[in-house]
Formats: sequence, C-alpha cells, structure tokens
Amino acid sequence: MVPTKQPVWTFKVADLGIAGLEVELKPGTMWADWMMPPEVIDPAQFGAIARTVDIYHTGLVLLALLLKTIPTFTREEIVDGRPRKLAEELGSKYAPAIAVALRRHPPVRYQTAIEFWRAISAAG
Repeated sequence: MVPTKQPVWTFKVADLGIAGLEVELKPGTMWADWMMPPEVIDPAQFGAIARTVDIYHTGLVLLALLLKTIPTFTREEIVDGRPRKLAEELGSKYAPAIAVALRRHPPVRYQTAIEFWRAISAAG
C-alpha cells in the first residue's frame, strides 16, 4: 500500500449482500452461510445485530485470505466459536487481531474499524 511501489495484492470487496443502515439489519436479512455471525443465529445468547457485524465479516474475509480459501462453517461451529479458534491456530502475526474480530459476543469484538485497523497495523 505504498503509492510509489507495485501492489503486492490487489482486490476489491464488493457487495457483501447486506449493505444498508444499521437499524435495517435483522435476523431475516440474507446472509451467506459462511459469513453468518453468531448474533444472527442466536440473538438471545449473543446479543443484538449491530455495526460489529462488519467487524466480524472483515475478520472472516481476512481469515479467508490467510487460509487461501473460503472457510465453511456450520451454524453449530459458528455458535461454538470455530472461526475464532481457527484464527488462533494459525501461525500468522495477524491471527490474534483477527481472532478478536471473530469473537462470538459483539461487545468483546473490536467496536470500530479503526480499532481493528490499529491492531492489524501493530501486528505488522
């Protein structure tokens, strides 16, 4: 990401399928199975759907980049925290920051994108 150098990676994240206002997010929203956050599966256990869904989704996208494949998780694995556990098992220096983004309970994830970015930057 240095303007004077050739890019190492180039990619574009496009329509993840739920673009809209935070107040419009609800369990009935269309979610890709592999990107289903725990709070969509069981709001009573994990809390209300809020902006930290984006943090969780970004964590999944970064996990997919580290794995070099799109991970697949069952609802049971998501509820059990398998995405976070998988991130913790990786040897990447970015894995601990990604694992925080993939915590099952939204209040203990990063609360803002800048907070997540700072953690990723500090790891680099």
